[in-house]
Amino acid sequence: MRRIGKSANKYLEAVADLFIPRTCCICGGELRGFEKSFCTECFAELPFTFFWHYRSNPAKDTFVGRTNIEDVIALMVYKGEIREAMHNFKYHGQIGIGEELGELLGNAISTSPFMVDALKEGITIVPIPLHRRKKRKRGYNQAEVIARGVQKGIIDYMLGNTIQMSKDDAGKSNASKSNASKSDTSKSDASKSDASKNNAKSEQNIIGKIIVEPHLLKRVRFTNTQTRLNKLERFKNINDAFEVNEKRLKRYCSKKKRKK
Repeated sequence: MRRIGKSANKYLEAVADLFIPRTCCICGGELRGFEKSFCTECFAELPFTFFWHYRSNPAKDTFVGRTNIEDVIALMVYKGEIREAMHNFKYHGQIGIGEELGELLGNAISTSPFMVDALKEGITIVPIPLHRRKKRKRGYNQAEVIARGVQKGIIDYMLGNTIQMSKDDAGKSNASKSNASKSDTSKSDASKSDASKNNAKSEQNIIGKIIVEPHLLKRVRFTNTQTRLNKLERFKNINDAFEVNEKRLKRYCSKKKRKK
């Protein structure tokens, strides 16, 4: 069902492109069907950090001495065209940019050697809440948009691996049965049906493990924009601005217990 939905969306996007061509958020050039917010040429120039390959990295060093944190992954260096693209996403309603960046971050997390165990166990993504005054004005919380993209990126990557493993297993099975008699045909069909059911179960299991919980944190005071602040001023600006939503946390914990 998930794959059928994707095919339908691609078809609708292709039709929409005929009437309202999509453009690259950096160079303004017309996007091709498989491109989302960035054209291939601009995508190749994006300043990826590749920090997801290294547990010790400059992004993590930023938090040393300020808070207890296990790992930090930064997708890109915040400079140049990506800085402008983020500005357009955050303040000018170009939500597709945030969705694609979230998916890219999700893919990066999925290939990180120090995230393997966490992904097997299942992870909860908690976006930083936006003050209701800002959300009312903007219409969306940019952190939640990115979080949903991260969720999609991880799930798509994990499902892709599962499908590939199933294909590999099916290939081996077919090779071993190539000399089997016709009487084994019904057994083969039953085996295919079982494989299909197992794939569906695996898909639901993966989707259920990667969740977004946008209400576990709540913002308790309004904060000024961080745009023109230095690192120290930013930490001070958001100090004590958030707290755990105890009611939501209890509900979340009881839901996790039921799943186990």
